[in-house]
Amino acid sequence: MAQPRTSSRWPILRIANILFLIIACGFLIWFFQHNRTDFTRLLAEVRGRTVLFALAIFTVHQIVQGAGIAWLLRSLGVTTGFWDTVRVLLLSLLGKYLPGKIWIFAFRSTFFAERGVPVRLVLAASAVEHLFVMTTAVILFLATARFSSLDSAQRWIPVAGAAALFALLVFGPSILLAVMNRGFRAIGRTPYEGRIRRAQGIRFSLFFTGTWLLLGTGVWVVGSSLIPALGPDALPAVAGGYALSVVSGFVALFAPGGIGVREAILAGVLAPWAGAVDALFLAVAVRILTSLSEVLGLGVVEGIVRLRGQSR
Repeated sequence: MAQPRTSSRWPILRIANILFLIIACGFLIWFFQHNRTDFTRLLAEVRGRTVLFALAIFTVHQIVQGAGIAWLLRSLGVTTGFWDTVRVLLLSLLGKYLPGKIWIFAFRSTFFAERGVPVRLVLAASAVEHLFVMTTAVILFLATARFSSLDSAQRWIPVAGAAALFALLVFGPSILLAVMNRGFRAIGRTPYEGRIRRAQGIRFSLFFTGTWLLLGTGVWVVGSSLIPALGPDALPAVAGGYALSVVSGFVALFAPGGIGVREAILAGVLAPWAGAVDALFLAVAVRILTSLSEVLGLGVVEGIVRLRGQSR
C-alpha cells in the first residue's frame, strides 16, 4: 500500500517553521508584557456568554465544513462512511500545528489508506478543496472589505473583481485548477487530473462562501463585545478580512498553522475600528477559540460515530 509522503524531504522548511514559531511567540510575550494594563482591562471586559456563543458558532463551522469536505470526497469517489470521514477530516486538522506544512495531508492519507482509499484520491480531493476554500476566501474579501481610501467611482472595482473571480470559479474552474496544479507539481505533490463539472462548481462555491460567512460571524461576535465601534455594519468586512487572514496562513509556508500571519492580518483588518492592543488581543482570542472549536467539533463527531455504531 502506498504510504503518504513525510516532511523528511523538507528539513529546511521544518527548521524555518520552528524558528518562526519561536520568534512569533517571543514577540507576543514581549507585546503582552509591555501592554499589561490594556490586556488586563480587556480580560475584565470579556463576557462568558459571548465567548460561549462564539465558541458554539466556531464549533458548528468545524462540523459543517467537515461535512462539506466529506461530501466533496464522495463526489470524487471516496465511499467511506460519512461521519467516519468527517471524524478523520477534523482529526487531521490538528496536524497543521506541527512544523512541516504537510501533516494534514499525511494524516488524511494514512487514515484513508487504512480504509482502502487510494492516496491519489485523497490528494485530488485536497487539491479541489483548497481551490474552492482559497478562492472563495479571496472573493469574500474583495466583495466585503472596506475601501474607504478609494474614491466613490473606484469602489466598484473590487466588487467587480469578486464577481469575475466567482464566475471563473463556477464556469471555468479548470483555469484555476491548472494554476493550482502547477503549484502542486512545483512542490512535488500529485496534481488533480480530473474535471470539475459546472454543477459541482456552483455547489462548492456557494457552500464554502457560506462557511466563511459563518466563521466570520463568530469572529464578529467576539469582536463586537470587546470593541464598541465594531457594529453590525462591520460584520461583512470582518468576515472577508478574516477569510483572507486564514488563507494567508495557508500559503505562509514558514508559519505552522499560519500562527502569527493570521493574527497580524486580522489585526490589520480591525485597525479602522480598534487600536493595536485591542486588535491583537482579539486576534489571539479568536485563535484560541477556533483551536478549541476544532477539538470540540472532533468530540461531537466522535460521539455521533459511537452512538451510530451502538445503534446498529
